[in-house]
Amino acid sequence: LMSLYSPIGDTNVAGSMCGGRYTLVYQQLDRFFDKLRAIGATLVFFCDGVVQEEKYGTWNERQKRKYEDTIRILDAVDEGISVDTLINLFRRDFPGNWLYPVKEVAKKHGRVVTSIANECDKELVQYANSVNALAIISNDTDFLIYEGFWQYWSCKDMNFETLT
Repeated sequence: LMSLYSPIGDTNVAGSMCGGRYTLVYQQLDRFFDKLRAIGATLVFFCDGVVQEEKYGTWNERQKRKYEDTIRILDAVDEGISVDTLINLFRRDFPGNWLYPVKEVAKKHGRVVTSIANECDKELVQYANSVNALAIISNDTDFLIYEGFWQYWSCKDMNFETLT
């Protein structure tokens, strides 16, 4: 579910970093999902739930790194560094602020499944195989290694307006 933000947020990094861009994200995904539903697609969205026990160490390190990155960004803002410089320095480290609009528009257009029993990718693939899904839309090439009759569509390369 969250990978759907990248094609939108990456088009205006400064706006995403400074203003949230909630309305823009919501509207673009709303139109995209409308188009998919208009051609008969049933939409089911998957997102991570609780951290799997075997991944606690990795998760903890990632959270610590995010915290440290956020402190560095706030320190840079306090020093008066320009937005353009912030983008160049911290583009990959900037914390996401787009979960709410993505999840809300997903709820409007389909079912949102929070993975609890297994990793999100694994639950998504199991579901796709059980319903003979046409495609999995994501920004995670890990789906290329899973077996199934569905196709992997990279949302990074997808035009949400034209469905190409």
